[in-house]
Amino acid sequence: MLPYIVAFALTALLAYAAGRKAYEDASALKRCLLALCICAPVVLLAALRDYSIGTDVLVYGKSSFELACSCSFPMFHQLTADDYGIGYIALCWVVSNAFDSLPVFLGAVELFAFLPVVLACFKLNAKYAWVGISAFLLLFYGGTLNYLRQGMALGFVLLSVACLLKRERKSCLVLFVVAVCMHQTAILAIPMYLLCLYYLSAFSADRDLSKQGKILVNGIACIASVAVVAFGRNLVVFFSSAKDSYAAQVSRLGTGGVNIAVTAILLLFVLLLYMHAKSKSCRSSRVSECLVLLVVIGFLLRFLTVWQAQLERGALFYLACCALALPILAANLKDRDRAPFVFGSIAIPAVYFFVYYVYLGYSEICPFVINGLLF
Repeated sequence: MLPYIVAFALTALLAYAAGRKAYEDASALKRCLLALCICAPVVLLAALRDYSIGTDVLVYGKSSFELACSCSFPMFHQLTADDYGIGYIALCWVVSNAFDSLPVFLGAVELFAFLPVVLACFKLNAKYAWVGISAFLLLFYGGTLNYLRQGMALGFVLLSVACLLKRERKSCLVLFVVAVCMHQTAILAIPMYLLCLYYLSAFSADRDLSKQGKILVNGIACIASVAVVAFGRNLVVFFSSAKDSYAAQVSRLGTGGVNIAVTAILLLFVLLLYMHAKSKSCRSSRVSECLVLLVVIGFLLRFLTVWQAQLERGALFYLACCALALPILAANLKDRDRAPFVFGSIAIPAVYFFVYYVYLGYSEICPFVINGLLF
């Protein structure tokens, strides 16, 4: 556990230092270099890990790397197109043939997963980006060591959402396409974009919905999420019939469940965001309201695990929007309420990391083991 604490602390400190002033005053090139420096500790940790850290490394990461090293790109694409997206295929082949090193490949995958998150947090609020980055590491970094392709898709989805909230729609579209090319589950994020577009158009400076209108929109979104959970079994059967690689999920139906401790921790975290977003000490922001709603939806969708444990990945894109919401909320709060909010925003995810990854052993990342082949 100590390597994770050190890497997370270094990343948070680098993000904090960059957010003071250096990032906002820097050119585009220097911003990218600063973001790369912020990513360095956790990317290095991902590269140095033993191949047993993260379930999917041995499931497909190692084998796809070895295959890419042994054939041309057209052949590699032909052999893997049915299983992987073109984005992952291209990245895997290029990195594998350029470096012929599995640790470098694993580091590159983590870089493509985490760098977009860093850029997204800084795009929305540079000063408090470190809060969102810290929460993301504690909640989702362990997962990105496991679900390699979806981790990259998650990063690009978050960056595309940040671009959309900044009204950079062309960049948003390009990044979403990249996310889908990394892992097709990024398509599940489409309702996120629709909600963001609705908030940006309906809650404009000169036109705002009534309080009743906001309740109606939020209520419909939450009811729709509950409906998805209720019909989760049917959805799994539908998707499995549409794509052969999902067929195995049908046989696993009924093997899931809801962990009370993990659910309670996440509920406390969601309530922290929601209560502060609605408090009088927080400056009203349609962007933060939209992001907090997405987090609430993600929490509700996480109950898909009642059908099958891996279905929690369906909630991943929504729940991870907390990394985007936290910097904005921290900036909008009054000074007297900011410190307790920031403390809770890091303390609760820290408890989650310990319970979910360390104690319960999800994603198989603890204890951390260094790759003995490197030394």
